[in-house]
Amino acid sequence: MTEDAVCLLDVPAHKTGTAFTKPVDPLPGQAISAWQAVRPEQPKAADRRTGEQVDFLFSIRARAISSTYINGTIIPMLRQKAGVPASDVRGVITSHRARSTITSQLYNAKEPMTLSCKPGSGTARPNQRSTTRRSAQTR
Repeated sequence: MTEDAVCLLDVPAHKTGTAFTKPVDPLPGQAISAWQAVRPEQPKAADRRTGEQVDFLFSIRARAISSTYINGTIIPMLRQKAGVPASDVRGVITSHRARSTITSQLYNAKEPMTLSCKPGSGTARPNQRSTTRRSAQTR
């Protein structure tokens, strides 16, 4: 995948809407592709909203990783590594807060934005950029 590619993310049906596909910056697309290349093969599991058999990105021993484990173990580890505080004026930083904040910033930007990492920091931050990108798909 080229660095200037736009990845397409398939978002499943959720509590407020139907499934849709959204173009995203290459950084999350590259991270997802890298994870899919090394993660153990997992069987499909039933989507709790639709009943459809789907591939879960994060699962172990044929079960989706719980949000309790993600918010209680993984997020604090990543947050500490990135130097991000445990909470802010809105409360504790969870996977939902981090995802919704970055997604909202990218979606609501007046100018095109991308995610980038500061050299050596490993932390992704939204940045404005106005370049055109060739299309590539990551699903």
